[in-house]
Amino acid sequence: MICLLARPTRPLRGPTRSPGVIAWLEEIDRDDPLEVTGAGLDFVEGAFRAPVKDRGRLAKRIHSFCPDFVDQGIGLTQKGEPHALIESHFCANRDFFFWWD
Repeated sequence: MICLLARPTRPLRGPTRSPGVIAWLEEIDRDDPLEVTGAGLDFVEGAFRAPVKDRGRLAKRIHSFCPDFVDQGIGLTQKGEPHALIESHFCANRDFFFWWD
């Protein structure tokens, strides 16, 4: 999370300034350890170190904090309920790319 302090996020809307993003990621990291591999003014990317334990819970967390993960990401190529799409993504993948604009 140190990279987020060095390279603060500064999106146009939402609780997604660096302190909020760091707190959110740390909360997720307690349940599903993750590694941040990149960060910029409006994004954070990385991967979970192991398969996600509770994909349903994670899907709710992601969709409430970063709806663009579905709305402008995986939902553009797949159709379905947002939480189900997120769960499906993390069934087959460990990587993530969260952004706010």
